[in-house]
Amino acid sequence: MNPVKLLASRNLLIGIAVVTVAFVAFVLLQSRSGAASDTMPSAERFSAPPAATGEVVPLETILTAFKQSRSTAVRKYRESPFTTVVDAVIPVKRNGWGETAVVGGQRATLYFSETQWQSASPPIAPAQLRTFICADWQSAAAGTVTMYGCTAIAAP
Repeated sequence: MNPVKLLASRNLLIGIAVVTVAFVAFVLLQSRSGAASDTMPSAERFSAPPAATGEVVPLETILTAFKQSRSTAVRKYRESPFTTVVDAVIPVKRNGWGETAVVGGQRATLYFSETQWQSASPPIAPAQLRTFICADWQSAAAGTVTMYGCTAIAAP
């Protein structure tokens, strides 16, 4: 059979078009349904927050250092608690995470495990100036930072 005729087959082209449209529709539906966000890492993957032994710094200092060099920022500020105003609190309730707090003018998101969230006293709420420390920092979309394994600590 002539390969040119086979590729030019109307039935083959229609079949390829149907499969392509189905695949695109599947991808779009998955991204809108939130199913793609199920890949959020488990809280068990992150260690407990480090003991706060460094000097308290503003979140802005950490974000600026993080943009310049993640490894330098982590090395310099890993055990330093930071202060910031809480913009919003959003429940997570999956993968071991209890809540998230959006902070620093929505430039950082802090993830709290269930136990760390429940131990926060007073409870974390929007518009509060609070002091936090986190186990891990990662780059996120639009130049923001995601911080995992966080806890609220009493301001010194």
